[in-house]
Amino acid sequence: IREVFEETGLTIEPGKILAINEGKFLKRNHHAIFFTFEGYIVGGTEEIKMPEEIFQLAWVDIEQVEQRAPYYLEGINKLLQGHAFYYNQGTV
Repeated sequence: IREVFEETGLTIEPGKILAINEGKFLKRNHHAIFFTFEGYIVGGTEEIKMPEEIFQLAWVDIEQVEQRAPYYLEGINKLLQGHAFYYNQGTV
């Protein structure tokens, strides 16, 4: 909820978890776990609150999401249909 608000100005109500991804970033010596979940917009005003981190907000169709999120090997549509999965992104 906080992250979405900080980055978009929108208030959401989270839904179910769709996927859990794990990645290791050797150059930064970081290990991260990413949770992808449904979110329902319940308020707020769309704005870039952190211009030093966020360049642009955009609403795109599902096909563009598929291209922008290649780490979901089975595709975003599978996630939305309830086929949640764990994927180890390996080392970056």
